Amino acid sequence: MGKSCISETKQRKQGLKQQVAILQIDICRQFVYNQNMRTIALRDLQQKGLKAVNMFAHEPLLLEGRSGPAYFLVPAQKNHLETQFLELERAMALSNLHNWQQRAVELGFDQMTLEEVNEEINNARKSKQ
Repeated sequence: MGKSCISETKQRKQGLKQQVAILQIDICRQFVYNQNMRTIALRDLQQKGLKAVNMFAHEPLLLEGRSGPAYFLVPAQKNHLETQFLELERAMALSNLHNWQQRAVELGFDQMTLEEVNEEINNARKSKQ
């Protein structure tokens, strides 16, 4: 699961110079749809290209594949690409952090004592040697 998330981060960084930033949703988390979010099928994007997204050129789109949500398509601001990219990455990192925190609570890790945490860390370090 960790390796997948790292490779997705590398893929996201490659899109900085593009006019449109495509950000892959972390497949490790559950996605909840927003009623106001515009969606478009990946098939429509493949078949119609820019014609499929031009109607909503100034707002983010959620691209959906066969198995559900796949990517966000975010209009880029030509004069602020680097800043926009950094802000998008920051927002995604915060979202991932929040999801990992929720997962830790679900698994009961928030109830661990400091001694138990240190024991887990020591066991992990020993297993790497």
